[in-house]
Amino acid sequence: MEKKIADALSEIDGAGRVTVVLTMKAGSRRMLAEETNNDDTSAVLVSRGSGYQETVTVQELSPQYQGALVVCEGAGDPAVKLKLVEAVSALTGLGSNKISICKGK
Repeated sequence: MEKKIADALSEIDGAGRVTVVLTMKAGSRRMLAEETNNDDTSAVLVSRGSGYQETVTVQELSPQYQGALVVCEGAGDPAVKLKLVEAVSALTGLGSNKISICKGK
């Protein structure tokens, strides 16, 4: 994900070369359907033919990010910095207080 975000951010006018580091709060997860009989809980399985079974996914959760660091050549320009913060926020769901933009060498 960091590479994809860095590639996208480097396309912002004035950003220059970009490196992104994300810290994770929680990775992507799948919530599986469960069946409870008395005190026993087990995942719900569905037959797909030829003896193949798979679990039933109830919900897939996207990764949650804790913070982001963006290092780029154009971070000295306040307008570029603002565009970078807005873009990272849109892509990760992070608030601007969790995004640090630093000027690279």
